[in-house]
This record gives sequence, C-alpha cells and structure tokens, in this order.
Amino acid sequence: MLLKYRVIDNKKEEMLDIVDEHDHVVGQENRETYRDQAFNPQGKYVRIVNCFIVNKEHKIWTPIRSPNKRSFPNAIDFSCGGYVQAGETYQEAIISEIEEENNLTVKPEDLVFLGKLTPTDDQVNVFMGVYKYVTNGPIDFNPKDFTSAQWLTKEELIAKIQGGFPCKNHLLSTLLKYQDVLWS
Repeated sequence: MLLKYRVIDNKKEEMLDIVDEHDHVVGQENRETYRDQAFNPQGKYVRIVNCFIVNKEHKIWTPIRSPNKRSFPNAIDFSCGGYVQAGETYQEAIISEIEEENNLTVKPEDLVFLGKLTPTDDQVNVFMGVYKYVTNGPIDFNPKDFTSAQWLTKEELIAKIQGGFPCKNHLLSTLLKYQDVLWS
C-alpha cells in the first residue's frame, strides 16, 4: 500500500514515490530523508511538477522564493511547483501546489499539460510534469513560499536571469523548451 503521509512521533511526514527510468513506481522515501541524503541511486528518481501561470497580456507570474527555502533561497521560481507525493498524479500535485502557493482554486480542465521532462531526454535529475494555467485575476501568494512576485514578459524574465539574478534549477531551460506553447 502506498502512503501519501506517515506519522512518526506525532509528526506528519510526506512520502514520495521513487520511480525507475520509465517513471514506474518502485518504492517510497520520506521527503526529508530523500533531500538530506541527496537520494538518487542509479535509475531511481522522484516526480515533481511545475507550472507557468500566464495572463492574457502574455506575461508570466514570476515569484521570488523565500530566504527560508532550503534550496534556491531568494531565487526566481516557476509560478508554482513541488514534489508529487506518493500516490498522487502529476495533475493532482500541481492543483495542490497552485492552491497552496498562490491561493487559487483550479479545476483539472483549467490546466494545460505542456509536457514531461525526463532524466534521459532532458538532463534533469527528476521526472518533471510541466503545466500552464491562465488567469488575469489577482494572485495572493503564500508568504512562506515567496517574498514577492510580478508579471513579466518572457523577454523580461529571460533578461533578468541572463543578467545574473539567481533562478531555480531548470527554470530557464524549461521556459525556452515550452515558450512557443505558453500563449497558444
């Protein structure tokens, strides 16, 4: 049986599915243990999701990560993203992340699946489901995740990153890979 969470010493721990090179579940690992050990035995990976939130003016919701984040503090981030927890689908995970990080209610039909990055095809160390969500409404981001955010054009975002502003791993390469379908 796959566990999304387990409780040890009254503490809720997130569980991640460990997948093989074909994205088939082969086990589970506690999220903290995975991160602490830089767990990535040969041929075993985890799943993550990321989303570009875009508006009708062809701008991308671009947040800056909190300084309290373990990885990439104070860096430009995807509009939202996170780990796919044990037993979750990529789509279920991105809906949860959008709601948690940006306080938006999203239905599955509101999302556009852009594609999946893989360790063998895209030189990433995870399987990454990438989505697009379109909104013009206000976004009330979670201050535990982000310190600020702004709408940027693709060109403004690329210039900021190429100008030396730190960004989350694979943000620029993912943006460039899917740039043609972000506004289609």
